Amino acid sequence: MDSSNPDSEAACTPSCMDSSNPDSEAACTPSCMDSSNPDSEAACTPSCMDSSNPDSEAACTPSCMDSSNPDSEAACTPSCMDSSNPDSEAACTPSCMDSSNPDSEAACTPSCMDSSNPDSEAACTPSCMDSSNPDSEAACTPSCMDSSNPDSEAACTPSCMDSSNPDSEAACTPSCMDSSNPDSEAACTPSCMDSSNPDSEAACTPSCMDSSNPDSEAACTPSCMDSSNPDSEAACTPSCIDSSNPDNERVCTVPQ
Repeated sequence: MDSSNPDSEAACTPSCMDSSNPDSEAACTPSCMDSSNPDSEAACTPSCMDSSNPDSEAACTPSCMDSSNPDSEAACTPSCMDSSNPDSEAACTPSCMDSSNPDSEAACTPSCMDSSNPDSEAACTPSCMDSSNPDSEAACTPSCMDSSNPDSEAACTPSCMDSSNPDSEAACTPSCMDSSNPDSEAACTPSCMDSSNPDSEAACTPSCMDSSNPDSEAACTPSCMDSSNPDSEAACTPSCIDSSNPDNERVCTVPQ
Protein backbone atom coordinates (compact mmCIF):
# COMPACT_ATOMS: atom_id res chain seq x y z
CA MET A 1 0.00 0.00 0.00
CA ASP A 2 2.55 2.55 -1.16
CA SER A 3 0.68 5.84 -0.68
CA SER A 4 2.99 7.51 -3.19
CA ASN A 5 1.83 5.06 -5.88
CA PRO A 6 -1.95 4.95 -6.29
CA ASP A 7 -1.64 1.84 -8.44
CA SER A 8 0.04 -0.25 -5.68
CA GLU A 9 -3.21 -1.44 -4.13
CA ALA A 10 -4.53 -2.70 -7.49
CA ALA A 11 -1.37 -4.75 -7.96
CA CYS A 12 -2.15 -6.61 -4.72
CA THR A 13 -5.91 -7.04 -5.18
CA PRO A 14 -6.76 -10.62 -6.25
CA SER A 15 -9.91 -9.64 -8.15
CA CYS A 16 -7.72 -7.38 -10.31
CA MET A 17 -5.45 -10.30 -11.15
CA ASP A 18 -7.75 -12.61 -13.13
CA SER A 19 -5.25 -14.59 -15.23
CA SER A 20 -8.04 -15.56 -17.61
CA ASN A 21 -8.67 -11.86 -18.41
CA PRO A 22 -5.53 -9.89 -19.23
CA ASP A 23 -7.48 -6.63 -19.05
CA SER A 24 -8.57 -7.12 -15.40
CA GLU A 25 -5.60 -5.29 -13.89
CA ALA A 26 -6.06 -2.22 -16.07
CA ALA A 27 -9.69 -1.92 -14.97
CA CYS A 28 -8.51 -1.60 -11.36
CA THR A 29 -5.52 0.68 -11.94
CA PRO A 30 -6.30 4.31 -10.91
CA SER A 31 -3.70 5.87 -13.22
CA CYS A 32 -5.54 4.24 -16.13
CA MET A 33 -8.76 5.90 -15.06
CA ASP A 34 -8.02 9.59 -15.64
CA SER A 35 -11.50 11.08 -15.97
CA SER A 36 -10.05 14.07 -17.80
CA ASN A 37 -8.69 11.77 -20.55
CA PRO A 38 -11.22 9.28 -21.89
CA ASP A 39 -8.45 7.43 -23.77
CA SER A 40 -6.42 6.63 -20.61
CA GLU A 41 -7.97 3.21 -19.99
CA ALA A 42 -7.36 2.05 -23.54
CA ALA A 43 -3.68 2.92 -23.27
CA CYS A 44 -3.36 0.49 -20.34
CA THR A 45 -5.54 -2.34 -21.69
CA PRO A 46 -3.39 -5.25 -23.00
CA SER A 47 -6.04 -6.53 -25.43
CA CYS A 48 -5.94 -3.12 -27.13
CA MET A 49 -2.19 -3.43 -27.59
CA ASP A 50 -1.90 -6.34 -30.02
CA SER A 51 1.50 -5.74 -31.64
CA SER A 52 0.45 -7.90 -34.60
CA ASN A 53 -2.49 -5.58 -35.33
CA PRO A 54 -1.56 -1.88 -35.44
CA ASP A 55 -5.25 -0.92 -35.51
CA SER A 56 -6.05 -2.62 -32.17
CA GLU A 57 -5.50 0.47 -30.00
CA ALA A 58 -7.71 2.68 -32.17
CA ALA A 59 -10.57 0.19 -31.86
CA CYS A 60 -10.47 0.65 -28.06
CA THR A 61 -9.90 4.39 -27.94
CA PRO A 62 -13.12 6.30 -27.02
CA SER A 63 -12.07 9.53 -28.70
CA CYS A 64 -11.87 7.56 -31.97
CA MET A 65 -15.44 6.35 -31.51
CA ASP A 66 -17.43 9.57 -31.82
CA SER A 67 -20.89 8.30 -32.77
CA SER A 68 -21.75 11.70 -34.23
CA ASN A 69 -18.81 11.41 -36.67
CA PRO A 70 -18.66 8.12 -38.57
CA ASP A 71 -15.19 8.99 -39.86
CA SER A 72 -13.65 9.30 -36.38
CA GLU A 73 -12.37 5.71 -36.19
CA ALA A 74 -10.68 5.90 -39.60
CA ALA A 75 -8.79 9.02 -38.54
CA CYS A 76 -7.22 7.02 -35.68
CA THR A 77 -6.57 3.76 -37.54
CA PRO A 78 -2.85 3.38 -38.47
CA SER A 79 -3.54 1.06 -41.40
CA CYS A 80 -5.62 3.85 -42.94
CA MET A 81 -2.73 6.27 -42.63
CA ASP A 82 -0.18 4.79 -45.04
CA SER A 83 2.03 7.79 -45.84
CA SER A 84 3.15 6.11 -49.05
CA ASN A 85 -0.46 5.93 -50.29
CA PRO A 86 -2.37 9.21 -50.01
CA ASP A 87 -5.62 7.40 -50.83
CA SER A 88 -5.40 5.04 -47.83
CA GLU A 89 -7.47 7.21 -45.47
CA ALA A 90 -10.29 7.70 -47.99
CA ALA A 91 -10.58 3.94 -48.43
CA CYS A 92 -11.32 3.63 -44.69
CA THR A 93 -13.58 6.66 -44.30
CA PRO A 94 -17.27 5.70 -44.03
CA SER A 95 -18.55 9.05 -45.30
CA CYS A 96 -16.61 8.39 -48.54
CA MET A 97 -18.34 5.05 -48.96
CA ASP A 98 -21.96 6.06 -49.57
CA SER A 99 -23.40 2.98 -51.27
CA SER A 100 -26.16 5.09 -52.78
CA ASN A 101 -23.57 7.30 -54.51
CA PRO A 102 -20.87 5.38 -56.40
CA ASP A 103 -18.88 8.61 -56.88
CA SER A 104 -18.51 9.26 -53.13
CA GLU A 105 -15.12 7.51 -52.78
CA ALA A 106 -13.59 9.39 -55.72
CA ALA A 107 -14.58 12.70 -54.19
CA CYS A 108 -12.48 11.83 -51.11
CA THR A 109 -9.51 10.24 -52.90
CA PRO A 110 -6.50 12.61 -53.01
CA SER A 111 -4.97 11.01 -56.10
CA CYS A 112 -8.18 11.89 -57.96
CA MET A 113 -7.86 15.51 -56.96
CA ASP A 114 -4.70 16.59 -58.81
CA SER A 115 -5.10 20.37 -58.93
CA SER A 116 -2.70 20.50 -61.88
CA ASN A 117 -4.98 18.21 -63.91
CA PRO A 118 -8.66 19.20 -63.90
CA ASP A 119 -9.60 15.89 -65.50
CA SER A 120 -8.19 13.79 -62.65
CA GLU A 121 -11.46 13.54 -60.71
CA ALA A 122 -13.46 12.45 -63.75
CA ALA A 123 -11.02 9.64 -64.41
CA CYS A 124 -11.80 8.22 -60.95
CA THR A 125 -15.56 8.83 -60.92
CA PRO A 126 -17.53 5.61 -61.52
CA SER A 127 -20.58 7.38 -62.91
CA CYS A 128 -18.34 8.81 -65.62
CA MET A 129 -17.16 5.32 -66.55
CA ASP A 130 -20.33 3.71 -67.90
CA SER A 131 -18.98 0.83 -69.96
CA SER A 132 -22.20 0.74 -71.96
CA ASN A 133 -21.68 4.38 -73.01
CA PRO A 134 -18.19 5.19 -74.30
CA ASP A 135 -19.00 8.91 -74.24
CA SER A 136 -19.69 8.97 -70.50
CA GLU A 137 -16.14 9.94 -69.47
CA ALA A 138 -16.00 12.85 -71.92
CA ALA A 139 -19.19 14.29 -70.48
CA CYS A 140 -17.47 14.53 -67.08
CA THR A 141 -14.04 15.70 -68.27
CA PRO A 142 -13.53 19.44 -67.65
CA SER A 143 -10.94 19.85 -70.40
CA CYS A 144 -13.59 18.64 -72.85
CA MET A 145 -15.99 21.30 -71.67
CA ASP A 146 -14.24 24.50 -72.74
CA SER A 147 -17.08 27.02 -72.80
CA SER A 148 -15.08 29.23 -75.16
CA ASN A 149 -14.87 26.39 -77.70
CA PRO A 150 -18.18 24.66 -78.44
CA ASP A 151 -16.35 21.92 -80.36
CA SER A 152 -14.26 20.84 -77.34
CA GLU A 153 -16.66 18.12 -76.17
CA ALA A 154 -16.91 16.53 -79.63
CA ALA A 155 -13.13 16.26 -79.82
CA CYS A 156 -13.19 14.09 -76.67
CA THR A 157 -16.29 12.02 -77.48
CA PRO A 158 -15.36 8.51 -78.65
CA SER A 159 -18.57 7.98 -80.59
CA CYS A 160 -17.62 11.01 -82.67
CA MET A 161 -14.26 9.46 -83.46
CA ASP A 162 -15.22 6.41 -85.52
CA SER A 163 -12.02 5.64 -87.41
CA SER A 164 -14.03 3.74 -90.02
CA ASN A 165 -16.11 6.86 -90.74
CA PRO A 166 -14.06 10.03 -91.27
CA ASP A 167 -17.25 12.13 -91.18
CA SER A 168 -18.16 11.05 -87.63
CA GLU A 169 -16.45 13.96 -85.88
CA ALA A 170 -18.11 16.58 -88.09
CA ALA A 171 -21.53 15.20 -87.25
CA CYS A 172 -20.83 15.93 -83.55
CA THR A 173 -19.09 19.30 -83.99
CA PRO A 174 -21.39 22.23 -83.07
CA SER A 175 -19.49 24.74 -85.21
CA CYS A 176 -20.26 22.53 -88.22
CA MET A 177 -23.95 22.67 -87.43
CA ASP A 178 -24.72 26.36 -87.95
CA SER A 179 -28.47 26.38 -88.50
CA SER A 180 -28.20 29.74 -90.24
CA ASN A 181 -25.80 28.25 -92.82
CA PRO A 182 -26.94 24.96 -94.36
CA ASP A 183 -23.53 24.48 -95.97
CA SER A 184 -21.65 24.51 -92.62
CA GLU A 185 -21.70 20.74 -92.13
CA ALA A 186 -20.35 20.04 -95.62
CA ALA A 187 -17.41 22.35 -95.01
CA CYS A 188 -16.38 20.16 -92.06
CA THR A 189 -17.10 16.75 -93.61
CA PRO A 190 -13.89 15.03 -94.79
CA SER A 191 -15.66 12.83 -97.34
CA CYS A 192 -16.84 16.03 -99.03
CA MET A 193 -13.27 17.25 -99.27
CA ASP A 194 -11.72 14.67 -101.61
CA SER A 195 -8.70 16.50 -103.02
CA SER A 196 -8.64 14.12 -105.98
CA ASN A 197 -12.20 15.13 -106.93
CA PRO A 198 -12.79 18.89 -107.02
CA ASP A 199 -16.55 18.33 -107.34
CA SER A 200 -16.81 16.43 -104.04
CA GLU A 201 -17.64 19.47 -101.90
CA ALA A 202 -20.44 20.61 -104.22
CA ALA A 203 -22.10 17.22 -104.00
CA CYS A 204 -22.41 17.67 -100.21
CA THR A 205 -23.34 21.36 -100.17
CA PRO A 206 -27.08 21.89 -99.57
CA SER A 207 -27.14 25.33 -101.17
CA CYS A 208 -25.93 23.68 -104.40
CA MET A 209 -28.84 21.27 -104.28
CA ASP A 210 -31.81 23.64 -104.74
CA SER A 211 -34.55 21.34 -106.00
CA SER A 212 -36.40 24.31 -107.44
CA ASN A 213 -33.37 25.20 -109.60
CA PRO A 214 -31.92 22.27 -111.55
CA ASP A 215 -28.89 24.36 -112.52
CA SER A 216 -27.85 25.01 -108.89
CA GLU A 217 -25.43 22.08 -108.66
CA ALA A 218 -23.63 23.04 -111.87
CA ALA A 219 -23.01 26.53 -110.56
CA CYS A 220 -21.05 25.01 -107.62
CA THR A 221 -19.24 22.24 -109.54
CA PRO A 222 -15.60 23.20 -110.30
CA SER A 223 -15.27 20.75 -113.19
CA CYS A 224 -18.04 22.68 -114.94
CA MET A 225 -16.06 25.88 -114.59
CA ASP A 226 -13.07 25.15 -116.84
CA SER A 227 -11.76 28.61 -117.67
CA SER A 228 -10.00 27.23 -120.75
CA ASN A 229 -13.33 26.00 -122.15
CA PRO A 230 -16.06 28.63 -122.10
CA ASP A 231 -18.65 25.98 -122.99
CA SER A 232 -17.89 23.84 -119.91
CA GLU A 233 -20.66 25.33 -117.80
CA ALA A 234 -23.29 24.78 -120.49
CA ALA A 235 -22.36 21.09 -120.74
CA CYS A 236 -23.23 20.65 -117.04
CA THR A 237 -26.28 22.89 -116.93
CA PRO A 238 -29.48 20.80 -117.00
CA SER A 239 -31.66 23.59 -118.37
CA CYS A 240 -29.37 23.75 -121.41
CA ILE A 241 -29.84 20.05 -122.10
CA ASP A 242 -33.57 19.88 -122.79
CA SER A 243 -33.93 16.53 -124.57
CA SER A 244 -37.23 17.67 -126.08
CA ASN A 245 -35.47 20.54 -127.86
CA PRO A 246 -32.18 19.50 -129.49
CA ASP A 247 -31.37 23.13 -130.31
CA ASN A 248 -31.37 24.48 -126.77
CA GLU A 249 -27.81 23.46 -126.01
CA ARG A 250 -26.59 25.86 -128.69
CA VAL A 251 -28.47 28.66 -126.96
CA CYS A 252 -26.30 28.18 -123.84
CA THR A 253 -23.06 27.52 -125.71
CA VAL A 254 -20.71 30.48 -125.91
CA PRO A 255 -20.13 31.32 -129.60
CA GLN A 256 -16.74 30.30 -130.90
